[in-house]
Amino acid sequence: MKILLKDVINTDSRFKDLLCSYYLKTIIFWLSEELKPSVWTPDYLIPCFMRCFRRLIYCVQYQVCPHYFIPENNMFEKKIEGFDRDNLIDKLRVLFSYVWRCILFSEQISNVSVLSCNVQSNQGYFYYEDINKFLKSKIFFRVSALGVEHNDVSRLVYNVISCTSKTLKFIHAYFMSLVCRNKCQSMYISSVISNKNKYKQYHTSLGYLLMNINHDTVSGWLMIVSFFYMQNQYTKSLMIISYTLSKCTHEKLFREKELSVMQRLQVKLHLEQKQGVVHSLKSVLVHNVIFSINTFIPMELSTDESHFEVAPVVYAHFLSFLCHYHLNNVRECRNSLRDLRWTITEDKFIGQDVTLKSTAYYCLGTALQIIGDNKSAKQVFQETAELYPHPRLIRPLEKLLFVL
Repeated sequence: MKILLKDVINTDSRFKDLLCSYYLKTIIFWLSEELKPSVWTPDYLIPCFMRCFRRLIYCVQYQVCPHYFIPENNMFEKKIEGFDRDNLIDKLRVLFSYVWRCILFSEQISNVSVLSCNVQSNQGYFYYEDINKFLKSKIFFRVSALGVEHNDVSRLVYNVISCTSKTLKFIHAYFMSLVCRNKCQSMYISSVISNKNKYKQYHTSLGYLLMNINHDTVSGWLMIVSFFYMQNQYTKSLMIISYTLSKCTHEKLFREKELSVMQRLQVKLHLEQKQGVVHSLKSVLVHNVIFSINTFIPMELSTDESHFEVAPVVYAHFLSFLCHYHLNNVRECRNSLRDLRWTITEDKFIGQDVTLKSTAYYCLGTALQIIGDNKSAKQVFQETAELYPHPRLIRPLEKLLFVL
């Protein structure tokens, strides 16, 4: 439990001062009275660990952790509240979903595990290499480009249905999802047509968007959020954003990036479950959100450019900010803006890509401009212009300079 706290939970700066090891000891003290002594043996190590973890989530959720020696003293009273509590619960639940494997997010544990895995199973090593080779292969980019140019969904559907090989079915389905990403953006729901035709266009677009979620973990869902946001369905958008952010965990894989220790463990888990390379991509791969046409991009970010690419976590927090802004949720609006700043500062799912960094600053500057903080927006846009001096990103700065 202490390793989980120190090496996994506290590695996120948002949670560093919320929990301490004494809380964990207290939880174990209380559980030791509830369970028979015969349970606390090495054979039951994992069940005992999971009981402690489950009780920790309960204590945080209901803000109750009685002191073991002075039970009337609730150590969680006014300690973990509001947004910090909600974030911590989300973090704990995501970790809990990995069951005992959440402990492998600790570097001191995972280094030992990966060494033993590589010694015991060469198959696992080759599986990691297959992932990297597939993501960097010529056919990956060639078929992706073909989909962008032709949007031939019907041909891909035919290939999926008629193909006898299960592996090839997955490959065709994967690229069909990539094609639908571009196809759905070419759809436009006109405001001047009849309600019947508008209803038909709405569900056609939503159908393509739902097929678009099958090539990675998050980008397809964020495209759906953009769609609902354009339809002024802000509450529905916020629900999907919350689900999407729960998927953006640090062990996920970026395209064209080398696998880290934790990513290798995650891939090995899918190998043990006998999932193929392509099928596993939906669970372990994180794409950037790419707009090839301005149909679904929020008006606040609309540009004259035909290509706009943004990091997934940045875009999720920006959309959350916009939704709360339109719903007049002032507090949540500020929280989303704070999370957006933190994401950029921590380079979460951004990396060293200058373009992604510049679009992240562009989103932040736009958000600041929306709430009327022109001074901070001007500073952010100036940093953006220095980082990536593109006319699309300099234009907002020029307008602000004119206003100020």
